[in-house]
Order: sequence, then structure tokens, then C-alpha cells
Amino acid sequence: IHIVRDPRNILTSLRNHYSQTQEESANMLLNDFSWIGFNNHEIPQLISSWKNHYNSWKKFPENNLLIRYEDLIKDPKKEIIRLIEYFSKFFKLSVSTHQIAKIINNTSFENFSEQENNGKFKENAKNNLGDKRKFFYLGPKNNWEKYVKKETLIKITSAFEKEMKELGYL
Repeated sequence: IHIVRDPRNILTSLRNHYSQTQEESANMLLNDFSWIGFNNHEIPQLISSWKNHYNSWKKFPENNLLIRYEDLIKDPKKEIIRLIEYFSKFFKLSVSTHQIAKIINNTSFENFSEQENNGKFKENAKNNLGDKRKFFYLGPKNNWEKYVKKETLIKITSAFEKEMKELGYL
């Protein structure tokens, strides 16, 4: 199961999570070899470009379910039904309408944000001063048109044009 997201909206999330400038976040999306995790004895991780990440999943067309994050936000019930149908290929699964509604409520941005506010989420990033940053930052309110500079948009859309068109982002 691969959840893909419009790279223009990922910029805001990266910027918040890693306390970066917009240019640094754009470079992280564009760079095939970005490394994180060298501070505080963390485990180093290679983060490739958005394009490489998306295209790597296409190499496995069988048993691969692609979900656009934006569709999940727009119509969570439809996407949850797609997930149930996908899982039903592998094992017996029966989910009621009531259970689907409960899944939607329990996995909502608002619910996760509330859990974070109540100290029940430990994945917060820290800014350069060591202060916690909200992990559940903008969610559905994240709109690249409000936050992304024109020159950054040009860089992102030209580098990822083929994939973004394929996904219906352009």
C-alpha cells in the first residue's frame, strides 16, 4: 500500500518537521541522496527524491495499491472501502458501515492532533532550539498555493512533471 502526496504540499510538512527553509525542503525532495538521523545517536536514514520514491513503487504492479493522500482526505470512506477490497484479496474481511465510520473518526487529522496535544504521540520533531514541533501541523489545510514560492514551484514541477501528470496533480 503506497500513499502518495502532491510534492508541493510535502514542502510545508518537511519545512515544519525538519525546521528547514523552503529551499532546503525542496532540495530534500529533489535530491536522490539525502541523509537524516546523524544527530543524537539516531539511526541514519537515506531519503531519496520524491520521484524515485514514487517510481520505485511502480516497479511492483501486482498486489500494489496506490492511494493519493488528497483522495483520502477528500473521500475517506471511498478510500477505506478500496483498502478493505484490497485486503479482502488476501484474507476474509468483513467491515460494517458503522466500523468504517469509526475508522474515519479514529484516523482523522483532528483526532490525531488531539492525541498529540494530550501527549499521546511521541514522534514530534524538535526545532533547532530543542523545542517540540507539531507533527500534525496543517493536515487538510495544507495548501501549497498559500505557502510555496513561485521559483520553488517551477523547480518542483519541472523535475516531477511526468509523475505529477500521471497522478493528476498537473
